[in-house]
Amino acid sequence: MSRIATVDINDVVWNGPYLSTIQELSEGLANVESIPQGVCAFFDMGAQTVITVTVQEMLFPLDIVFLDEDFNVVQVSENVVPGAPNISCTARYFVEMNAGEAAGVNVNDVAVISIATIGGTPTNSDIVSMMSTAMIMGMTMMMASMMIKSTTQEKVFADTGGSIFASARDDVRGVLLAECRMQND
Repeated sequence: MSRIATVDINDVVWNGPYLSTIQELSEGLANVESIPQGVCAFFDMGAQTVITVTVQEMLFPLDIVFLDEDFNVVQVSENVVPGAPNISCTARYFVEMNAGEAAGVNVNDVAVISIATIGGTPTNSDIVSMMSTAMIMGMTMMMASMMIKSTTQEKVFADTGGSIFASARDDVRGVLLAECRMQND
């Protein structure tokens, strides 16, 4: 089964594959041409450790946010270009997204992480397929948040890639999990 992570830091939300196997952790976003705005890769090392991120095989610039076991931001590395020197940090998790998307994320901010399981046979190394699923979930969350906004008057933030919801996210996650379960049946 594939897992999709939803990462919320300061009401900015990214969705993407939850990567935790040795193969997933070593491949990451290497040799992926690009990812859409609002999409990330969420890496779980399994325990607090010294993480060294290598971007030698990256094809586009990244922002990298490192999180401790309690999801506190411990380091933000912005605009890391392909071929840059390795980046090291003591953390349990890290999140990679397009350069510029972590603007406003600071050390000591707290991330809210949700994991959804998508049925089917895992495609361990097929990161692009997982990112497409994350984009569909993100668009579904955006549409659901817009529907919730009309009844709960939640604030919706707009950016160049579409809409991002604020405090309605918990209701939306319930809708997404129900949708995922229906797809599995």
